[in-house]
Amino acid sequence: MDNEEILDGWDETDEPAEAEEAFTLKYMGEERTVGREEALALAQKGMDYDRIRGRYERLKTTALSGGDEAVRRTADIDEFIEDYPEVGPSDIPDEVWDEVRRGRSLSSAWARHENRLLRARVDELAAGAEGRAKTTGARSGPGDPAAGDEFLRYLMN
Repeated sequence: MDNEEILDGWDETDEPAEAEEAFTLKYMGEERTVGREEALALAQKGMDYDRIRGRYERLKTTALSGGDEAVRRTADIDEFIEDYPEVGPSDIPDEVWDEVRRGRSLSSAWARHENRLLRARVDELAAGAEGRAKTTGARSGPGDPAAGDEFLRYLMN
């Protein structure tokens, strides 16, 4: 068999066509076929749903067990954890908890606390810069001030 015979027997329709991946999904008793991109989008929505559903269940349980104040407190803590994931309960000083007890949200009280700390640090740095600007320099500087001046050397000795 030579190359021509092989090519004559080869049908171009035998090549697999590159088709988009298709996925069949079942939702509420109905089947639906979607492409890869839509399947990925739906998977992401499902992951978001799981997170939101968990939060909803916590709020619902809290509401049933303690009323509106408990729901507000749980939502406040969830918001704080989302805003400041690196801060643990032991990192929060008493002054922040005092503000929370007076009705301020935990996130707001923490932000005010951080703001006070940052302002104090800025004031400290500004005072240091202002002091350095007013001074004539260190009392004892590097090296001998009279080293390059013969007259000053005479006076110093």
